[in-house]
Amino acid sequence: MQNMIKFSQVTKSFYLQEDKTFKDLIPSLILGRPWAKKHLVFKNISFEIERGESVGIVGRNGAGKSTLMKLIASVTYPTWGKVSVHGKIAPLIELGVK
Repeated sequence: MQNMIKFSQVTKSFYLQEDKTFKDLIPSLILGRPWAKKHLVFKNISFEIERGESVGIVGRNGAGKSTLMKLIASVTYPTWGKVSVHGKIAPLIELGVK
């Protein structure tokens, strides 16, 4: 079978701004303090999804589910590693379920 989605040692991180307002940012810039903190979403994940397989992504808030879907849909790109997608992919990102 052909791999439809393949993650090879994928790492994704973001920089989150710590200062909430411009007024808070100015002292950080003047004093040379870091204005953002690196946030590691996931590190070195690898998996393959074959043609015809169905997959569900389940986890707590902040676990990286939406980030994973955005990587598959090429909305965002990995910090490190490789994401390969073959064929048509229709991810349903951030559906509200109550």
